[in-house]
Amino acid sequence: MIVQQIMGRAMAKGAIIATGTPQVVPMSGMPIPATVTLNTTYASKLIELSTDDGILYFTPIYDTSNASQLVVHISAPVSHIRLTGTAGDLWSVR
Repeated sequence: MIVQQIMGRAMAKGAIIATGTPQVVPMSGMPIPATVTLNTTYASKLIELSTDDGILYFTPIYDTSNASQLVVHISAPVSHIRLTGTAGDLWSVR
């Protein structure tokens, strides 16, 4: 995972490590609102959010207008994001 400062805002991005294995992204220090994007064609793709330090996760409503991408806009604080896709799929939090 890479965390960068772009125009004063933190941004994280990376790639899914293993197909079907969830990857957790801590949101500590990340700005809200944020947009989470997962570029994948994996049939079981997921973006899940946690508000309790990663103990429980819920699935938000996605923008599914593009079949190879999931997009979630976060407007309230979350502690962690969990992403599931295919190895090498790219994701970002901006």
